[in-house]
Amino acid sequence: MAKKHFNLETELTGKIDDLTAKLNRANSQVNRYKNKTKQHNKDVQQSFNNTTNSITDVGNAIASGGINSLPALFKATKSAVAGATTGLKGLKKALVSTGIGAIVLAVGSLAAAFTMSEKGAAKFRKIWMPLTVAFDNVLDVLADLGETIIAAFENPQQAVKDL
Repeated sequence: MAKKHFNLETELTGKIDDLTAKLNRANSQVNRYKNKTKQHNKDVQQSFNNTTNSITDVGNAIASGGINSLPALFKATKSAVAGATTGLKGLKKALVSTGIGAIVLAVGSLAAAFTMSEKGAAKFRKIWMPLTVAFDNVLDVLADLGETIIAAFENPQQAVKDL
């Protein structure tokens, strides 16, 4: 009896140690995810702050110099666009770091590829047409089956004879 108790205790201790190790690994992964998300958030915020400052510079350049300030205006606009692009890239990284965000991004990219170009639309039609035919055939079979079932309930004696 003591030996069984010792074996059970050893087995349970091993399982508890294993679960503790798995929990620690999961905790570590959650903390890494939190840190990445915080950093992406800071990057996006900084990029949008830079964009806001650049837009302010554009407004100031227009107000102070008129047409003579066009070179500075274009430079500030370029800086604003670069900042917005960096911010959106950071936002993309933050989205992709979540599982569902990666899926949404993939579906959005596919939808854009299929709808924004003639070539993409043609590929979509090429893929979709055989599926449409297959679905129509399945629906026809299901419709026939449904009619047979309805007929069997409406006239059970005839259904037995038909079998």
